[in-house]
Amino acid sequence: MLFLLSCLLSYELEQDKQTISLEQTQAVRHVNYRHGYDSSVKINSIEAGLITGHGSGNYFKIGKERFIITAAHVIRESAVFFIQDKGEAVFLEPIYSDMFYDMAILVPHRELSDTKPTEYRINKKKDILGMTINYTGYPSDLPKVMLSGVVSHSGLSYAIIHSYAAPGSSGSIVFDNSGRAIGVVSAVKVGMYGLSPFPTLEEDIIYIERLIGFDRGKIKRILKLWRNMKN
Repeated sequence: MLFLLSCLLSYELEQDKQTISLEQTQAVRHVNYRHGYDSSVKINSIEAGLITGHGSGNYFKIGKERFIITAAHVIRESAVFFIQDKGEAVFLEPIYSDMFYDMAILVPHRELSDTKPTEYRINKKKDILGMTINYTGYPSDLPKVMLSGVVSHSGLSYAIIHSYAAPGSSGSIVFDNSGRAIGVVSAVKVGMYGLSPFPTLEEDIIYIERLIGFDRGKIKRILKLWRNMKN
């Protein structure tokens, strides 16, 4: 009993395969916040040789696979994408984009060193109303920032959270208090409660696209199809 209380236990059913993972930790609260913070990445975009903007995303793992999930609207066909790792640019290859669910997957050209991948696990519950959540991203010109909030509207395809955000937060993955991914930050009502016409980091209404339709099995199939096409 004492052993289980000092661990994070998760269970996931994937077709006919059952997966149980056990992570030892000193404090569940601490570990849960680290899932989003340690895996957060800043996705820079280049067009015509110039950095034209950035979005956020998170670095995940399933077995030996390493990949980044972000919002589809962060990825533009005319742009090239990279993140900074160990003082150099690591380019990202977009391998999947779903504009309807505003979700995209990118694969870095090498395994990252500065950013720690977190195990890809999702929250499949429809009713998450009132749940405390957290996400980490790169809003506006700020460095990496971890923010928390509350789910204000709950659904299977999307949810609304009350938190803090600014342009640049798009693509951040929202996590629950068990370290499971809930969805992708998709749209922000910037400055909804302020009078300033300029973007500010303040309380906002944030729309997130749920990841219920993108379980481990589907992600693995997408990665396998991409690798087969490369070969």
